[in-house]
Amino acid sequence: MEIEFTIDENLLMRFIEDTRPGAEMEHKGIHALISQFYTMSMLWRDSIDVVLTNGQHTSLDSERYQQYLDDKVSGKQVTFDANQDEDQD
Repeated sequence: MEIEFTIDENLLMRFIEDTRPGAEMEHKGIHALISQFYTMSMLWRDSIDVVLTNGQHTSLDSERYQQYLDDKVSGKQVTFDANQDEDQD
C-alpha cells in the first residue's frame, strides 16, 4: 500500500523560514525536521520510507514495536517500553 502526503511547496518553505534560527518562531528541532523533509520531497523519483525508532526497536524489525504502532494508529491507548526485551510479553 502506498500512502501519499501532499503539501504546498510555498507553505512548506514558509514553515522552514518561520522556524529558522533567529526567526520569531525559532525551533531548531522542527526546523531541522521540516528542512530534511523538504530535501527528501525534492527526490521525487525515489520512494521514501519513514522508519520510527524507539530505543533499539525500529518499525522495520521489531514485532513488538510494530504491534504497538498498529494499536496506536487504531486509536488504542497503549504505551511502549523500549527497555523490555523483544521476547518478553
